[in-house]
Amino acid sequence: MNRRSITRRAFALSAVSMAGALLASLVPSEAKAESSASLQQKLDEANSHLDELNQQLMDKGEELNESQEQLDQINQQIEETQAKIADLQTQIEEKQQELDAARSTLAQRVSSEYKAGPIQFLSIILNSQSFEEFVAQVHYADKISEAESAAIAQVTSLKSELESQQASLEQQQSTLEEQQATQQQTVDTIASQKAEIEQQQQEQQDYVDSLDAQVQEALQREQEEQAEAARQAQAAAAAAAAQNGGSYYTGGSTSTSGSSSSSGLSSSQRNTIIAAAYSCLGTPYSLGSESPGVAIDCSGLAKYAYGQAGISLPHYSMSQMAMCQPLKSTSSCEPGDLVFWTYPKHVAIYLGSGSIIEAVPGGVRVTTIWGNCVGGGCPV
Repeated sequence: MNRRSITRRAFALSAVSMAGALLASLVPSEAKAESSASLQQKLDEANSHLDELNQQLMDKGEELNESQEQLDQINQQIEETQAKIADLQTQIEEKQQELDAARSTLAQRVSSEYKAGPIQFLSIILNSQSFEEFVAQVHYADKISEAESAAIAQVTSLKSELESQQASLEQQQSTLEEQQATQQQTVDTIASQKAEIEQQQQEQQDYVDSLDAQVQEALQREQEEQAEAARQAQAAAAAAAAQNGGSYYTGGSTSTSGSSSSSGLSSSQRNTIIAAAYSCLGTPYSLGSESPGVAIDCSGLAKYAYGQAGISLPHYSMSQMAMCQPLKSTSSCEPGDLVFWTYPKHVAIYLGSGSIIEAVPGGVRVTTIWGNCVGGGCPV
């Protein structure tokens, strides 16, 4: 590798770290807030409670995503079963036609036997020219009798088969409807729980908003500075990428361990994932959403960013984590990998040097790995 390539790679890898550091440097500390100690303490407690509610809401939202995914699978099974039912109904109609034909044949034979009566046997005797002809006609008459018995057996068998298929069909439909009703009840229950948390969150937010006007001004200033930090972080990353030929990532490792990539992602895909994630900075947070610039949640951000690289992910953080097993330590992660939390259920995109981009209540932001992150990996 020549010196110029090394320099460009080092510059690109430092860009994500610089963007994260820029965000942290622009967020004011609580000590700078112009408020009395007692009012600041109330605000701290209110925000702490609001953070807890936000985490509960994120967790419940992901649980709802999972439950809805299961309901969608059941609905798909119902659609497939209904298609099978339609096909089976066609077969039943065809067999009914066969049954009608068998009954008609049997009826004709019974009618013929009824009309001929005992005279038929006498006719065989009188019309036989020899003993051999007599034996042959009696044998033919026996075959006719066997055919009639076979027709009766066929009618019975067809009737039994139709009844068995009908009973199986009704049982299958009943089972699916029970599963659908149960899962729909689960979805409704979780949605109700989510609505309750949203109500609590809104009440807590109203309480925060009702605090001293001076604190409100400080909060507004912090939000504006965070938004400005997001814009500057995006601009800094884009400027760094522009000087590196438009690439956010050019290969190699940014981990402290220095390990090289062993996943199936190419440098081009990692670059695309990171660029797509940066394009979502400032997008408002909304559970269950995946619309950049409009509304998005954590697993929606991961799904969107990976989708731009041609990789399909489910819209549920724990399903995404299952695709990355076994997880590796965050120190071994590479830019573009996913990192996870199990409580709250959460996913973010790793940028390198401990920085991540994530969707949280408040919007998409660049920050450093926080809390009890369980590790990360790549879903391909």
